[in-house]
Amino acid sequence: MLPTPLNNTNLKPAIFLDRDGVINYDYGYIGTYERFTFLPNAITALKCLQDLGFALVIVTNQSGIARGFFSFDDYHRLTQAYIKTLLQHDVQIMDVFVCPHYASGTVFPYNVKCACRKPLPGLIKRATTLYSLSLSHSFMVGDKDSDIEAGQAAGITGLVKINSSTTNTSTTLKYPLALQFNSLYDFSMWLTSCIS
Repeated sequence: MLPTPLNNTNLKPAIFLDRDGVINYDYGYIGTYERFTFLPNAITALKCLQDLGFALVIVTNQSGIARGFFSFDDYHRLTQAYIKTLLQHDVQIMDVFVCPHYASGTVFPYNVKCACRKPLPGLIKRATTLYSLSLSHSFMVGDKDSDIEAGQAAGITGLVKINSSTTNTSTTLKYPLALQFNSLYDFSMWLTSCIS
C-alpha cells in the first residue's frame, strides 16, 4: 500500500530524508556552508513534498564530528544556515536528527558505538516518539543501503533509494522493495502523480 497523508488523526505522516546525496551534493564530510550545495531542484522537491501534507524530517549520520574533521558547533552553524535558506523558500523542516558518533573516531565523547547511527533506526524512532509520526504512512528517502535499512528497521513502509550520480551507489539494490529514483525531485513528481 502506498503511504499517503493522513486525515482526521493525531498521527502525522513524514518524509524522513538523509541529507548528503539527497538534499545536497555529497562531497564527503561537509562541515561548513561554503561546502554545502543543494542538488538541482532539491528545494522545489522539498516544497512539493511539504505541500502534499508530509512533515519533513532530516536524519543524518555525521561521523565527521567523531573523526575530528569538523566540530559539533561547525555542524550546528551549517544546519542553521541551510535551514534558513529553506525557510526563505517556504520550506519548513520539522526537525533535524543527527548521529555524530563513530566507534573508530578520535574525538571524545563521540567515538562510541551508539544506537542512532544508520543503519540502526534510532534517529527515526526518536523523531517518531517526539512528534507522534505515523511510520506506516511515511517514507524514508536515502542514497545508501544503510538509509533504506534504517527505514525498514523502524517500520517505515515507503522506502526510496535515490541513485544520484553524485554518490557512490551499488548497481544492485540490497533492498529490492525500495522504489528507485534519480533525484529527490523525480520522487516528488512521482508521489504528486500518485496522490493527485
